[in-house]
Amino acid sequence: LVIVGLWGAGVSGDECLEEARLKFRMEDVEAVVEAVPQSSVDRSWEEGFVEVYVPCWAMDNVSDLRFEILDNQGPREALAMHERLLRSPRQANTVDFSDYHPYRSLTAFMQKMAQDYPLLARLDSIGKSTGGRKLWYMDMSKGINSATPAGAKKPQKPEVKYVGNMHGDEAIGRENCLRFIHHLLSNYGKDADVTRLLDETVVTVLPSMNPDGFERGKRVNANGMDLNRNFPDTLYPGENLTPLQQETRLMMNWAKSRKFTLSINFHGGAVVACYGYDGNGYQYARANNAPDVDLLIRLTSIYAKTNKPMYNGRFRHGITNAAAWYPLYGGMQDWMYLNTNQIETVVELSGPKWPDRKYLDTYWRDNKASMMNYLLQIFTGVWGVVTKDGLPCVGAKVYYDDVTRFITVEPDTGYFYRMLVAGSHKITVHCGTDVDRRSITVVDGTPVRQT
Repeated sequence: LVIVGLWGAGVSGDECLEEARLKFRMEDVEAVVEAVPQSSVDRSWEEGFVEVYVPCWAMDNVSDLRFEILDNQGPREALAMHERLLRSPRQANTVDFSDYHPYRSLTAFMQKMAQDYPLLARLDSIGKSTGGRKLWYMDMSKGINSATPAGAKKPQKPEVKYVGNMHGDEAIGRENCLRFIHHLLSNYGKDADVTRLLDETVVTVLPSMNPDGFERGKRVNANGMDLNRNFPDTLYPGENLTPLQQETRLMMNWAKSRKFTLSINFHGGAVVACYGYDGNGYQYARANNAPDVDLLIRLTSIYAKTNKPMYNGRFRHGITNAAAWYPLYGGMQDWMYLNTNQIETVVELSGPKWPDRKYLDTYWRDNKASMMNYLLQIFTGVWGVVTKDGLPCVGAKVYYDDVTRFITVEPDTGYFYRMLVAGSHKITVHCGTDVDRRSITVVDGTPVRQT
């Protein structure tokens, strides 16, 4: 590490645009957070270190600490990307993965996919970002736009989702999400796994949760807030007191309104699949496993296994408990797990956060099979409808084995879907004062129905 004693010793005002990206020893993190509460601590690829985004105006506050100045390549790559596209703009009617997609190109791509595949794709947004850009998502499923005939029941399908680009300067997740949309839609009826996914589930992809940050090449949103430190922290409420941002609120409301069962939040800065919890009550690394740890380990292992750089990298078999790497508070992963019915993990896709465009094909090849295999795990579990006196049991809770976390049923139908590890399980359903207990056997790839 270099020793930086003064602001001018390592970064000039011209070089630091809004924030500097610094590397500190893990032992110094508490001092950094105390000196600059506005800083954003990120996990580092190097063991024993963390990366910290420090506002330029606060650099003097950490001048007595040891740190290394890292290349904050996001702003530079964003500017270069926009300049390239000004010289040679994309045609709206083409599919081009040779470069990154800024907001206008992303919007045109999403619109084209919805137009080209009306029987499989439905385009919508969860609302507008702080800077006024739509947070687009694509729902994909056979008959997604078909109206349910009068008097007929709408088919129940589990819903799965991928979210990219929560941090604006972590760009690979955004591009891989776009490629994944194209892969599913263009291979339906040709590839058996793709066809099964779209026949039996609803696959939802939101490529960019932070389009404002991406346009500027910044980690934070237009208000300068780190969205992955902005969710209400259910485990440790006192650890996150930042003002709730528009993007965070929209994501929370959307997740509550849907019946997502399985999800990934894609990031960059390392190559590893992480499972909850993110927080552990401390400011240093210490494992804190969520109740569904067996299932979470299986899911992250499935993802990492077919990604050679991930599986053979720094982390054993490409996975880690998030808090064992470095704890964070106000993260989306923990909020989704504790406040909705979904199992969510975090996948870090690339060491460089915004790699040169020439590597886009490589990162897609590394992750294509993993993105498919992860979602195919949705078919291992139990589903059913909980009723009482012939009506849906509103507020019914479904538990399994001795796991304390429960899921709730859909209030209008009583429907539930619970992912499980293959094997023998005990299912307990609470419907008011009534309790139903039963034993089931779950096999890979075949969800067990209970009524």
